[in-house]
Order: sequence, then structure tokens, then C-alpha cells
Amino acid sequence: MEHAEATIQVNPYRHSMAARKIVQELVVANIESRAPEAYTKVTKKVDLAPGISNFHFAAIDGKKHWSLYYTDVRHMGKIFLVHDIDELNVQRQFTSCTTIRLDFFLAINQALKEFLEDKPVTFDPMLAVQKLGPEVVLTVKDFKSPMGLSSKMHRMEGQTFCVKGPMGKGLALRKKGTHIGFSAGVAIVYFLDLVTHLARKMMGLTSERENKMLEPGFKMVLFASFADEASAVGLDFLRMVDTLSKKTGMDLFEF
Repeated sequence: MEHAEATIQVNPYRHSMAARKIVQELVVANIESRAPEAYTKVTKKVDLAPGISNFHFAAIDGKKHWSLYYTDVRHMGKIFLVHDIDELNVQRQFTSCTTIRLDFFLAINQALKEFLEDKPVTFDPMLAVQKLGPEVVLTVKDFKSPMGLSSKMHRMEGQTFCVKGPMGKGLALRKKGTHIGFSAGVAIVYFLDLVTHLARKMMGLTSERENKMLEPGFKMVLFASFADEASAVGLDFLRMVDTLSKKTGMDLFEF
């Protein structure tokens, strides 16, 4: 007996743009398999607060994988995956925060003080230029875990790690509207670069391209908690930007 195969033809279904937009808003992260990845050496450690430091990772191959500053607000808050090459299953996510890189932090704080005191603002615009290089700076807190990756970084010098990033959706900002952020402890670093962008905008230090990234009506309201002032990374900076927002009347930031 011959068996006849039944062929069922199904017309392809195409989602509407409205459905696509809804799905995009529900996504918490994007898998970016093509994110830059390289073996790195820790070349420098800069302490920011007790148990919190910036680590400078330099690509061993010397290639230009990352930028020390990303002008696009879509990059702010993205993460970098770091894993120990001796124990590949030991990995952790960190973020790169330009604001608290020492040279930038001193410069932006000086500019804020000058502006608030009605003095001429001195700020090197080259500090805020996106330029690829072989180095990335990540903020790492020592959680005092003997087997933890962050604790190992704080204990040893000149280590080799694999670094991949930036990845994820970052802060997933919309161009306008009031955005409310909450952070505790070192997590404040996820927001600091956005606050810096707003501060530079209020002082007239952003480029024409940067000015178009966020539309009139954008505002960031940030709530932060810290164990104590000694461990509060960027606290004085945040207070100054809050004062700046009130002084200029632009109302872009509230802390």
C-alpha cells in the first residue's frame, strides 16, 4: 500500500512593529556574542574607597578593543564579563565608569566647582572623546570572599584575566521623560556616567551630537544609599550636580 504524504502550507506570520516594540521593552539584556574579548593584564589599581578600586586592564595583544569614554548614552551602564583564566567557571560582571577614572574625576569636579562659583570653566574636551584603545577600567568591590574573583583581584597584582564587553542593554534610557533610579553601595557606578553627561550638558560642555541624544523633558531622579560616607563613591559629585541642576534651572537631575 502506498502512503501519500500530506503537505500543509503555512503562510509566514509577521509581527507588527507595535508587537516588536513591546517585546523590546520587556527584554532585560541582549546577548552580544560579537562583543570585544581579549586576554588582559591588570596594570594599575586605584583605590576609591575602603574595599572599592578601579582596575586598569590592558589587552595583551595590544589591539584597540575598548574606549575609556563612550559618548553614546546607550553604552552607559553596560557590563563587562571578567573570568579567571586559571578557573574558567569563576567569572563576574563589572561595569566601566569613566566618571570615577581618576584623571576624569578630578577634571569634572573642578569644572563643577568653577561653574557653581561663577568662574570660567576649564575642562579638557579630549577627556570626553570616544577613542578605541587597548585598555578598559573596571570598578571592583572586594566582597571578602576567599574564593571570589573580586577578592582575588584585590589580593594579587599583575594577574591575567579574560575581559569581554561591553554587553547588555545598559540603562535602557528613553530620550525623554522622568527616569527614576535606585542604587545601593557601589552600584552607584552604573549611573555616574549618565549624571556626568547631564552635568556637562548643563555646563555647555557637550557636543552637538551629544545634545541630540536626549530630548527636552528628560530628567533623572536618583535615590542612593550607602553604608557610610567613607564608602560613598561620588557622593560630593552627585550633590554638586544636583545643585547645578537647580542653579541652571534646566532641571535635568535630582538627587
